[in-house]
Amino acid sequence: MLRSILQEIPCVNAPGEVSNASSENIRTDELSFLRFRANACNSNADFFYATEDAQSKLLDLYLESVRKAAKDTNLIVLDIKYSHVHNFNACWWDMSTRPFLLEYARKKKIRILHLVREKIYQTAVSNLYARESGIWRAYRPDQVAHIKFTVDRNKLENKAKRLARTIDLFDEWLVGCRHLRLTYEALINAPRPTLRKLRNFLILDNEIRNGPTSLKTTPPYEEAFENFEQIADLLDIELKNFGGSRRFSSDR
Repeated sequence: MLRSILQEIPCVNAPGEVSNASSENIRTDELSFLRFRANACNSNADFFYATEDAQSKLLDLYLESVRKAAKDTNLIVLDIKYSHVHNFNACWWDMSTRPFLLEYARKKKIRILHLVREKIYQTAVSNLYARESGIWRAYRPDQVAHIKFTVDRNKLENKAKRLARTIDLFDEWLVGCRHLRLTYEALINAPRPTLRKLRNFLILDNEIRNGPTSLKTTPPYEEAFENFEQIADLLDIELKNFGGSRRFSSDR
């Protein structure tokens, strides 16, 4: 949703996920980090050995290449999901500490947009639906899939706990970084003040007038899940009210 908003701003370049190996054109897109890293390693074998110095130099060179490739725009916003941040790590990483990419951004004063969905179970079921349907993003009604399946409540609860735990970690890691935390709910329910906040953070000259152009890929939940009644009580629980332990089983 956020990327589709940013893509409508004339001075902003907001490409797709730059470090997702499954993304379309990830091996050919000029803004792909994975493509850049592969070429850099082939040119300089030192980049195969991911010391902190090597990773810092690699990121310097990558961002320089991104600026050159998108020289006609004033601002570039790269889409990097939680599960892709590890691609930028050095070989040695204590998993309890801030990932290398975030520490690099902190030192370089790079701005970070942290997008969170407060209704944590809705994120979990949307992810499950996308995996089952194979549709992760849609811009036209005919691109939206319509399937119906049963969700295992225990697995859903474990998935939500894992996600809540991940958000907790990133909220902690982003302290001290130049970042703005946005929520999907605010973008939908209070778009004007939220977009104003986004504009100020990104230091844009003009107002952000357009909302998201992408469509919701999950149909009404009662139409998407055979056992909707068994999970309905979970779907409106917000992250701030997320009760219980963050511990979870190994079930996926």
